[in-house]
Amino acid sequence: MIIRGTLLLVVLWSLSAHSLERVMALPPADYQDGATDSYNFKALDAALRETEEKYGPYEIIRYERPIVSNRLLRELEHGKLSVAISAYKQAWEGKAVAVPFPMYRGLASYRMFFVSKDVKMKTAQVESLQDLKRFRFGQGAGWSTAKVLEDAGFDIVYSTVSDRLIGMLDAKRFELLMRSPAEILFEWPTVQKQSEDLFIEDKIAIYTYLPMYFYVPLDRPVLAERLEVGLKSLFESGQLDELMAPTFSEQKALIGQTKRKVFYLKNTNLKPGMYERDKPYLIDIGITHPQ
Repeated sequence: MIIRGTLLLVVLWSLSAHSLERVMALPPADYQDGATDSYNFKALDAALRETEEKYGPYEIIRYERPIVSNRLLRELEHGKLSVAISAYKQAWEGKAVAVPFPMYRGLASYRMFFVSKDVKMKTAQVESLQDLKRFRFGQGAGWSTAKVLEDAGFDIVYSTVSDRLIGMLDAKRFELLMRSPAEILFEWPTVQKQSEDLFIEDKIAIYTYLPMYFYVPLDRPVLAERLEVGLKSLFESGQLDELMAPTFSEQKALIGQTKRKVFYLKNTNLKPGMYERDKPYLIDIGITHPQ
């Protein structure tokens, strides 16, 4: 009887110590493709499952309504979201906790362009960053890349609605629309239908280290710790490679399709040491990052 009573106490203690972790998570971004969105969710689920023995059971409640980038922080602060994914933003420091693992492992750092036919002929002559600064860049309000470009001295034309940028490019409001490989692949079929004058630029690219992190509210530090432990464990075991392959293999192939001139821009959003911290987890795409 004493043993049974002891076991019962242990079970009750275990249940109380590991209460159900409810996670309201990952609204689809207004610009994001379904494959990347699916990877985000699968990686979150896998990281929580990987750490279930140590941190306890969990339940993911999917936030189905898309949220624009500059509203994510508000939803985290108000407790309506437990986990969001975003490029690192200095403005979020002290307002949300970034889980220090680069979710796309550096692939979003490689930036390509949509251009019109006449501009494509001009970009073929670009030899330097100074040459590139002669073109106006389209950017969405609140995008992390906008600050990088502004700080480097580029001329920016903004839109508060991301979906309007393709139309603005076609109307020649600006000359270059910079996108990640995932966005290029997702948007290209729509661009082709919308205009016969727009193309994927194949001579130039920009590299600026642009890590994407899971973010959690300030009052959920244990959740942040759990996700970090889980993601690093998935990386070490190779499970993360398996999760990424269906979504990111096409992006890697796109990066390697043509020999572009790649211009490096410092990401002025980042704190010192972030690239060095993340480097062991990055995918090698053949680009040397200045130290």
